[in-house]
Amino acid sequence: MSDDSSHDNTQQASVVTLSLDWPCTNPICKVITVHSRDFQITMSEKTYNALCLHRGNSHKADCWIASVIAEVDTLHNVAIEAYIRIMMRVIFNDDNVCFVR
Repeated sequence: MSDDSSHDNTQQASVVTLSLDWPCTNPICKVITVHSRDFQITMSEKTYNALCLHRGNSHKADCWIASVIAEVDTLHNVAIEAYIRIMMRVIFNDDNVCFVR
């Protein structure tokens, strides 16, 4: 019987870095864990504050980001990044505000 646990630990230890704004002034960095994988999310403070305001608070904003990532976490990092941006545009456009490009 082979032990694949060392391989799984290597995958879990890596952090996926996703940048939602570019260029990003006053960056906010959050580490969100989804299905035992860590995603480091970087976005501008203005964008994060708008997301917190839209969702209700920072905890709900972080949970929303985690749920969006969970929908597509098996895709390539670039696709995950693009999907989060699209979903943020959708919620911000509902309020006639758009921060994410």
